[in-house]
Amino acid sequence: MLVDELASPSKRGFLPMSDRSTYSTLHVNTSRDWRGGERQTLLLAEALHSAGHPSGVICPPNSPLEERCRQQGLPVFPVPMKSEVDLAACRKLIQVIRQESPQIIQAHTAHAHTLCGLARLGIRWGGPQHLRPAVIAQRRVPFSIHRSGTPFFTPWKYRRLADHLIAVSQQVGRILEGDGVPADQIRVIPDGVPALPTPETSPTLWRQQHGVPDKGLLIGSVGHLSQEKGHVHLIEALSHLRIREQPTQLVIVGEGTERAHLTRRAQELGISDRVHLIGFQKDVSSALHALDVYAHPSLEEGLGTSILDALQALRPVVASRVGGIPEVIEQMVTGHLVSPGDPEALAVSIDELLDDPEKAAGYAQAGQKRCLENYSVEAMREANLHLYSHICGNNSDESER
Repeated sequence: MLVDELASPSKRGFLPMSDRSTYSTLHVNTSRDWRGGERQTLLLAEALHSAGHPSGVICPPNSPLEERCRQQGLPVFPVPMKSEVDLAACRKLIQVIRQESPQIIQAHTAHAHTLCGLARLGIRWGGPQHLRPAVIAQRRVPFSIHRSGTPFFTPWKYRRLADHLIAVSQQVGRILEGDGVPADQIRVIPDGVPALPTPETSPTLWRQQHGVPDKGLLIGSVGHLSQEKGHVHLIEALSHLRIREQPTQLVIVGEGTERAHLTRRAQELGISDRVHLIGFQKDVSSALHALDVYAHPSLEEGLGTSILDALQALRPVVASRVGGIPEVIEQMVTGHLVSPGDPEALAVSIDELLDDPEKAAGYAQAGQKRCLENYSVEAMREANLHLYSHICGNNSDESER
């Protein structure tokens, strides 16, 4: 497994932009949702395109990703993709690939991985030599490829349908290697986040707009409302917090299938007046800046880009010790880590940060520094370019490793 140094691009031996080759890429994402993976697809394609590397996105028609690509002026090719063995989608992918002639096809979902690999096989069987792009597949989830895969097909897919796999954390890379993926096919490249925009609303006004009492401390979380995000444990932790003169409030930003369950659990605990599920928000910056503590109670997490956003906002973080999160949050250095699914431990850590604002601020500052140095969009772009250069045979640096 090859791990790109988490350091500034200048320390990695990258050539100046003017001295490097230009790489053309197509980024394929099959999801119709807007979650972390779709955001990362857009951020990478946008960063490459703005740096002079022609990039386009293939995604489902009328999806949030298509809409955002058009808003950013990024080339986008809407393709219906119903399953990972959708032959009609494969034919359409082949058409787009032949039209655009990319050097690299980057698959950002597991289904995209299959479709891109099959499309490339179709091109190899019936196309000219120069239309045989490399395929890179992203792996964002911290569990075995066999958990939801198909016997025989899944191992073949991960060994044969992509030239390289990008793991978003070292933990994800270790899981791939343990599943039998050759180590030299795996490259660890963490996700990156841009600088947070200036909040559109002051914390006081933001609380008023979302029905959050203006008195009392505020903890919060951002993420899709799905079971693996563990928000129910955060709601339960709220009931275990130390009693204060003004009750501590909880706000959860996001939408998803767990909303009804979360609402019901808050009612069962008698704290529904302190739990605020405010849905999807475009202005996440204002939400984060209104918080006293950011909590990320995931049961599974490849890396956790919402944590990176919270660190950008200088919020102290409590997060689960799962997946790639410990690579970002170091215990009592950049925040607090707790065992997943343990509301009482989560409450203890939240109370510690709320009770010691000075120490919490120190963690937040260290976390922001780590985020800016290691998890920027620029670092992500440069690490991807380093891999493209290796694949295309232009990186003398790589041959010396």
